[in-house]
Amino acid sequence: MGTIVDVLTEIAMSQVVWSILCILLAAGVIREQRKENVKRENDLIALYQQHWSQSQEREAALLQHLKESNDAQNEIGKTLKQIRNNLGSLEERVEKMENRQYGRG
Repeated sequence: MGTIVDVLTEIAMSQVVWSILCILLAAGVIREQRKENVKRENDLIALYQQHWSQSQEREAALLQHLKESNDAQNEIGKTLKQIRNNLGSLEERVEKMENRQYGRG
């Protein structure tokens, strides 16, 4: 029995065994890091796609708002043109009335 214990002790003290254990540990750590990196990459891709989709929705909403604003401004322009025409007609009428009343024309 003493010889088996001595052999096991000698194996445990051997640098080769510790080197193999360190290599196995490093390989395990690297493998776990790769798994974690793949998961992070997939999460990042999903987040990017979500943000891209949201930005497309925001852009569509902004373009719709811009179109509505442009349409409203066009209507305001038409209304102002009508007001200007009506004001011109009103000025002409007032001038004609003044001329008739004061005998200028």
